[in-house]
Amino acid sequence: MKFFRNIRQQMLGDQKIRKYFFYAFGEILLVVIGILIALQINNWSEYRKDRETEASYLERLLIELETNKRIAIRQEDFAGFQIENAKIILDFLKEEYLPENNETILYALEHIRWAEPLNIFESTIWKELQSTGSLSLIEDQNLKTEVGKLYRDITIYQGYTEEWNSYNLLFRNLLTDIIPADTRLGIHQNLIVHAESGNLIQLKSAIDPTLLKARLNSIPALSDHLADVMIVRNSSKGRCVTMQKAVANLTSSIKAQLNRSE
Repeated sequence: MKFFRNIRQQMLGDQKIRKYFFYAFGEILLVVIGILIALQINNWSEYRKDRETEASYLERLLIELETNKRIAIRQEDFAGFQIENAKIILDFLKEEYLPENNETILYALEHIRWAEPLNIFESTIWKELQSTGSLSLIEDQNLKTEVGKLYRDITIYQGYTEEWNSYNLLFRNLLTDIIPADTRLGIHQNLIVHAESGNLIQLKSAIDPTLLKARLNSIPALSDHLADVMIVRNSSKGRCVTMQKAVANLTSSIKAQLNRSE
């Protein structure tokens, strides 16, 4: 700085005003260029940090999506499971299904009472993106829209499921007294709750099919409700299939974005 100050003083002393102005302009220009370079370096550094943060969120989203895909498959299986149970009971009431024993009917009656599995879809990363304002870090606008749509669909589906479970609770309570307690325990010991797996076994207590049918027919609008189960569960199954496809497409889009960022 002392060197430049001496040059300025010499020029002023020699009254070389014009040369001084050119010199001063050049000095200012160098300072401006230095500032711009510094800003550019800082912007590049911030951009790189944003891309690293974006990649981190996208990788965590992939894990969350994989979890939601498994839950959607699980919900689809459960919907199909309850559709089959409802059909077995309806056929039994119409005498179109006459099993060698009534254990199949008892299993179906117990299982039709079960509520939707307590597998809540994950949305932790999505909520974090929204609450922290980090959603803006996702550069690809189509990808951002795709993520938002999927999680909105998940929220709608969960509200739909909660509403159905509340409605179905009344029906489940009506069936409580149909099957003796020891028979219900035998069913639950053989099959894992909400797992739809296991083999039929001989139950400790049997109910005469004629008596069982009479008890079921005493329940008001039972056939109508079973039809509702089949309709609603078929809709749930379709939603879950659609959700799995959306998750698969979104997963591919995220992986493509991560590959471009490398």
